[in-house]
Amino acid sequence: MQLIHTKQVAVAPASTYENKDGTTPPVTISPSMMRYLDHVTERIQGGQLPGYALQHVAIELLTEYQEKQVSALSAETALDTTMMLIRNEVMLYPNIHVHSLRSLAKKHFISEKSLSRTFVKTFGIKISDFILEQVMQRAKYLLENTDMTVADIAEELGYSNDYNFSRTFKNMYGVYPAMFRRKAPL
Repeated sequence: MQLIHTKQVAVAPASTYENKDGTTPPVTISPSMMRYLDHVTERIQGGQLPGYALQHVAIELLTEYQEKQVSALSAETALDTTMMLIRNEVMLYPNIHVHSLRSLAKKHFISEKSLSRTFVKTFGIKISDFILEQVMQRAKYLLENTDMTVADIAEELGYSNDYNFSRTFKNMYGVYPAMFRRKAPL
């Protein structure tokens, strides 16, 4: 017990729960668990606690540990669901201004750092690259299938002016939007 108090010993669970990378998560000992362990340890050392009560102690500690594991798994699942929602939102309505890292994080109540890190972990692409890719795919579609002007397309996709949009499009596809449209069959 003293080693746990001073954090000189890592407490590892005898559990089948594993992180996605295959490692077993460490057990976090809450203050309430620590008080309970202290109370039980004092009673065991004083000979006041019968053997059957140890089963009760073990069940209490295991229950608290499992509750922590379930809440951790639920949080991870919720985060995965949020990533799917964000991805779908960007795909359905690609807009460089509306879907910035900051605005998505704020809208979904998640920190920018966590959103960025989790999006890469989930989809293997940075969120900013994904947003730009979706916006440019939509631009390509609009240029090929509509009579909208380049300025109108730029505005619809969230660009402040058609110059920035055209420059980004050229960086992505190697040709300016107007030239792309001339080459694309209507």
